[in-house]
Amino acid sequence: GLAGGTCSGAPRGWQERERDRESWRKLAGACAHPAVFASARQIARARHRRLHGRLARAPCRASAGRGPAEAAPAMAMADDLDRRILALALPATLNLAIFPLAGLVDVYWVGRIGDARMLAGMGAANQVFSTLFWLIAFLPSVTTPRVADAIGRGDRELAARRVCEALALAALLGLLGFFLVQGFPKQLLQIVASSDSEIFTAALPYLRARSLSFVPALLSAVAFSAFRADMDAITPLIITLLSNSLNCVLTPLFIFKAGMGVSGAGLATALSEVVSCALFISLLVRKRVLRLGLLRGVTRKTAVELFQAGGAVQLRSLSIQAAFLYVARTVTRMDTSGVAAAAHQITLQFWQLGGIALLATSTAASVIIPALRAKSEAEGGGEAAAACAADRLLIWGGVMGTILGGMLLMLLPFAALLSPLPEVQRAARPLAVFAAALQPFVGVVFAGEGVMQGLNCFGAIAKLTAFGAISMVLSLKLLSPLGLTGVWLSFFVFNIARLVGVLLHHRRSGPLAGASRAGDLAVK
Repeated sequence: GLAGGTCSGAPRGWQERERDRESWRKLAGACAHPAVFASARQIARARHRRLHGRLARAPCRASAGRGPAEAAPAMAMADDLDRRILALALPATLNLAIFPLAGLVDVYWVGRIGDARMLAGMGAANQVFSTLFWLIAFLPSVTTPRVADAIGRGDRELAARRVCEALALAALLGLLGFFLVQGFPKQLLQIVASSDSEIFTAALPYLRARSLSFVPALLSAVAFSAFRADMDAITPLIITLLSNSLNCVLTPLFIFKAGMGVSGAGLATALSEVVSCALFISLLVRKRVLRLGLLRGVTRKTAVELFQAGGAVQLRSLSIQAAFLYVARTVTRMDTSGVAAAAHQITLQFWQLGGIALLATSTAASVIIPALRAKSEAEGGGEAAAACAADRLLIWGGVMGTILGGMLLMLLPFAALLSPLPEVQRAARPLAVFAAALQPFVGVVFAGEGVMQGLNCFGAIAKLTAFGAISMVLSLKLLSPLGLTGVWLSFFVFNIARLVGVLLHHRRSGPLAGASRAGDLAVK
């Protein structure tokens, strides 16, 4: 397999190729959305043929300590590359799934208050918080490939310096977000909710309490990216599980026992983020990654470089958050009772439960691709190895999306538990089916975007996200007479547009596509 340091060699035997074909037939038969994988399958098969055509003309090069080996084709299953992907993706899936699960706990307890406007207010405040947070949280996306590249080169000191640079800037950006929310909470909330509505009244105290988590949440995200770049997904999983378990315990206590109402949920989330941050920082200090000398060594030039690298990430965040703000504004103004907004918030939590878990494939891609490209062909790396890994990651994204979509459909009966109000339950039930059907598409998109992050193609990601966001807003304007159904149809438009962009970049315009074309010429 590529992950173990493979090399060029003669084409494999007939029986091994037949086993590959049989593995793919079984996989395709299990997928509920074969159309999603058609393009990825054609890409992978074409690269498979090209790669083995080149291998037939090249002498075998032994990998380090393993003797003659072969490059893993994109269709192979249960080889070293798959094991490496799963070793990163499965813990990251559990890790990332904790966040929407904790969000579902918040939705459940706020729903127990028995007022749809409280749930709608929390949803409006969370959208404002998320928009600001992701606009300034470009550092984790930039940090992962930078640190993975340094580790791939064997330079641990450079990796530690890059982590410290990101942490120092994260603290400053987190303070900026905190003071912005504390200073202008009403102005920010007026973007999504009318100031004279009861939804606005419920959202205001929650947003103020939630803003306490800006600094610790951003520091935790950067630290998480550092562990991820080092291919350690278990440590962040344990920390996230502990901190969110605390959130689940504190939320009902603050809401009901302390009589804080919906703002208690925001305070519980902020305290859990503080605990998470403290655990991450203590571990980085113990591993001698976080050192005072390196923090003091952050220069103006370094800050400019990080902001330049993060500019495209910010543009991407701006596009997607602006679109989601428009959606939130549309939903909160559908009716003054808050039923539509409450149903949308419940469905959004279900969608995020699958979508955030699928970010695990993006996580694996953003680590594996730069690590392979940083190595030589003799070490099992290079452009051909990265191209095969990218093909495989796209397939895994679609498979995981299909599996998670099926799991969400099975969880559909439990959606009624999130609100005791029958009208909210009736409105949310059909929307949850939309959320489940989106997952296979989202899986391929996230895997492709992870590959693009690993290639440092942040500008291309920003462009395709902006295209998807514009398509989403325009389709929502046309479909708004359909109510919540129109809202979720616009989500489909958003993800299909991104899917097309990801596959075109992967096949036509990306760095790995260029390497494949060069390989074709070499074979001819």
